Amino acid sequence: MSLVERFKTYLEEQFRSIKPTKEAMEYREEVLSTLLDHAQSFKDGGETNEDTIYDKCIATLGDFASTLQIFENKRTSLKKTALKASQILLISLAVMFLITVAYIAISVVTKAWAQTWLLEVGGAFFVIIANMLIGMSVMIKHKKYILFRISCSIIVALFFILLYLALLVFLPQFVSRTWMVFFVMIIFIFLEDGILCYVTGRKNWGFCDLLAFIMTLTIFAYVGFALLGIITWKIYWIMPVTGAAIDVTLIAIKYGIWSKKKKEELDEKYYTEWKD
Repeated sequence: MSLVERFKTYLEEQFRSIKPTKEAMEYREEVLSTLLDHAQSFKDGGETNEDTIYDKCIATLGDFASTLQIFENKRTSLKKTALKASQILLISLAVMFLITVAYIAISVVTKAWAQTWLLEVGGAFFVIIANMLIGMSVMIKHKKYILFRISCSIIVALFFILLYLALLVFLPQFVSRTWMVFFVMIIFIFLEDGILCYVTGRKNWGFCDLLAFIMTLTIFAYVGFALLGIITWKIYWIMPVTGAAIDVTLIAIKYGIWSKKKKEELDEKYYTEWKD
């Protein structure tokens, strides 16, 4: 029996341990090609005994049974992921269909088409947020903290956009002021992102978010209250200046602590490091 036939026989036996899929067949062909390349290399190196070449080639595969099991597990995992994604998509479409039916039914009964459209938009936002929450659980599992933070910020933004639309619909008399919702949205995004940074161990990013939160809070409070007529523009400019002063103070404190820590580390190295 030639080396090619012996390799094929070996692989046929090994691949019986996993399901006969198109991917498995392609992988089997790939492994056979690799074995043939190894065999040619051994021949070029002066080896003439086919039994020795066969044993050496099979040895290059290592624990091939475990390799096949890993291959099968990955295939099964991908299949489960695709199935789960399909289920989520179908559920989302079903929910949107029910929301649309409810929206049309309520609109026909109440004749309040100018307000009930918010049900459809709100339902769409609900479906998007629900899907993002499902995705966030995967992000946490795989420690994709940057994507997790971005997703949280998007959810906060969607909530405030929906709030803005609701205010336009139900409080039209305040339409000239509802845009201030986006001031509050930006403040909340900095706040929630800063908290998440500290929770996930990204303290430096969290500190930057804290500085941005303080600055935007004082600026938007000054601008918003002044536009509403609660305060005057003249004297209350001190509010954003105070925010900047607080930021500078926090930076000075943090820099001082960091410098002291670095100095202590250098002092310790003086006693523990030696020249070769």
